Amino acid sequence: MKKSIAALLCLGALQSANAALIDSGSFLTDTTSTLDWLDVTTTQGQSYNDVLSQLGAGGAYDGWRYATTAEVQTLVENTTGLPVLNPGQTAFTGNPLANLVTMLGDTEQGGSWKAVLGMTSDSGSSGTVYSNRLLTYVPSSTFDDYSYLEYGSQTMSSTYSHIGSFLVRNTAVGVPEPASMALFGLGLAGIGFAARRKGKLTA
Repeated sequence: MKKSIAALLCLGALQSANAALIDSGSFLTDTTSTLDWLDVTTTQGQSYNDVLSQLGAGGAYDGWRYATTAEVQTLVENTTGLPVLNPGQTAFTGNPLANLVTMLGDTEQGGSWKAVLGMTSDSGSSGTVYSNRLLTYVPSSTFDDYSYLEYGSQTMSSTYSHIGSFLVRNTAVGVPEPASMALFGLGLAGIGFAARRKGKLTA
């Protein structure tokens, strides 16, 4: 019985180590990094400077901040389970980015593909910032190309109809995953059963 309980607890620990994305409508939560990500379509068509001016108290994006390129890469890694090459492009197979693109919002509206393009806090040359793109083809496409890409640098004061901003904030620490909570509950039940059984045998 003790071995079974230990196995359940270990399985729960492994489950909680895997990334889980929680879609809350206007933002998603990565339970591994414990960061909330605002839908990139929320800031689509706004310049970096426009968004930056709205990050303070009373602003439209109060409580949020610009994500770094490294944080975008971590989100991709947590979602796909595959490492991101930096700089450059990492191509994936099996469409692991489709769910992430859907939750963050399609900024490119490309027809045969869906993509999220967003600026980060990392600076390029003077007066520019870097952006990142998460690309996935729609199921009807014949292409099997799903990729993460450092897209390039954009002028801080210019607006781009197909580019938004990657904004993040710290979420509540220790967001429970349903599967992990179920396994934890099973483990507690097993411990209770073992204790009760031991009590009956010694009575």
